[in-house]
Amino acid sequence: AMLVDHPLSNERISLAESRIRQFKSKRPSRNASFDLCKARIDVRYMRFDLKSFKQNLLQASASKANSTYRNYALALIAYEEKNYNEAAGYLASLAKLSRNIFVLDLKTDVDLKLGRGAQSSATLASLYQKRPLDEAVALNYANAQLELGNSRNAIKILEKFTRKKPQNLTAWDLLAEAYQKAGNRCSLLQAQGEAATLKAQYNVAIGKLNEGLNTCHDSYTREILKAKITKVNELRNFDEGINQSMR
Repeated sequence: AMLVDHPLSNERISLAESRIRQFKSKRPSRNASFDLCKARIDVRYMRFDLKSFKQNLLQASASKANSTYRNYALALIAYEEKNYNEAAGYLASLAKLSRNIFVLDLKTDVDLKLGRGAQSSATLASLYQKRPLDEAVALNYANAQLELGNSRNAIKILEKFTRKKPQNLTAWDLLAEAYQKAGNRCSLLQAQGEAATLKAQYNVAIGKLNEGLNTCHDSYTREILKAKITKVNELRNFDEGINQSMR
């Protein structure tokens, strides 16, 4: 065991269990964001049978979950089932948490489905003035603007965001959609190239950027595209070298 890079599995388990026993038991957090986050994970990522999960949540007397967790989970399930009015009803029970980012994120999606995007957009606009680089605020606001047909405003929001946070894939995907709706093919290809690079789809990225060279006529933009193609080639070669060394 002393000659291997990592302890053996049974040793790791024993060590973890002994450390756990050293800690006193702790009551679950009663922070609202904790409950909302847990509900979101349970509904969207734990692969529960949503029908059974919903029935358990509706049996309030049998459920150990508090009202914040229960109403948000039920709203998420209703949204997944495309019952948007039902989702809005559960969210109404969380009115005191209307500015919480978890609630606001889902409420924006629900409002857009119910044709009430302008209402959510106004709330997000107010938050955006204070928190322009908050991912949930900026991307939800941009998405609301896109759904309302305001692609120029969405582009403005997303360009500012991606300048500060260029590694955010969702932002690039939204920006590509905004450019497409605005009819800006040159910028669309650049955004698609950035998104493909973040996904490590290097051949796709190079294809998009090369297409950009044939589409964009501004000399400055073309130089940027050439530099990006060089960078993506370097990333591709590096990854291929890593893969070969591991075989």
